Amino acid sequence: MHIKDEWGNDVFYANAKSYSLTRHLGFIDLRTGIEIASIKEKLHLGMPKFNIIIGGVKFATVSQKFTLLHPKFVVQALNGTTTITGDWTAHSFTFQRGNRLVASVSKEGCSSSDTYHVTIQPGEDVIFILACCIIIDKCLTMT
Repeated sequence: MHIKDEWGNDVFYANAKSYSLTRHLGFIDLRTGIEIASIKEKLHLGMPKFNIIIGGVKFATVSQKFTLLHPKFVVQALNGTTTITGDWTAHSFTFQRGNRLVASVSKEGCSSSDTYHVTIQPGEDVIFILACCIIIDKCLTMT
């Protein structure tokens, strides 16, 4: 999948690979061709769990928890716990750290592809937020 900036330019490419016990998705910086981050999912029974690796360091773990009414995502990161809440059926959600808005996400309704509009507050880790968005989309669409 291609990740574009606010002007529509391709900035990152997310490249998926499958192995026997894990799935791996790498973020390639299109300016340099270098993988700058990755998402690794361990395949196991139960709810999914993903590690976000940035710069070779495990930056965060995203877990989907079982609930009867709607999905719940718990994000433990080096920069603190991030809460993700929203209208999951509309693919619209927000990221908060404490009482501070970190990012907001909404899916374009009339798009034939999975196109999201992501607004990230200044000073926040863009790759971390984008990785979380991909994980949530994967969990919500079950692909």
